[in-house]
Amino acid sequence: MTWQIVVALGIGSYLLRLVGLGRSGGGHRPAWADTIFSLVPAAMLAALITVQTISGDGGYTIDARLPGVAAASVTAGLGGSFVLVVIVGVLVTTALRALGMA
Repeated sequence: MTWQIVVALGIGSYLLRLVGLGRSGGGHRPAWADTIFSLVPAAMLAALITVQTISGDGGYTIDARLPGVAAASVTAGLGGSFVLVVIVGVLVTTALRALGMA
């Protein structure tokens, strides 16, 4: 069900973008609109990651994935490289699962 929603939102987003480009007539958007549009992909990715991290079995599940994502987020916020962010997230999640947090 989740993937159908993601695909539908992707198609809807693409169509809205096409409509917006067609209606603009080649004109420029205001600066505030460019700022908002530049933030939308990051917000969508964050929302998808959050849903996939805490959802499971028809409800919300708090397990080792949540601290792993939190540790990766802190690493990214401190300016870590992409590879370092992934490694930190994997190590934290693996360590918690090894300690029994399913």
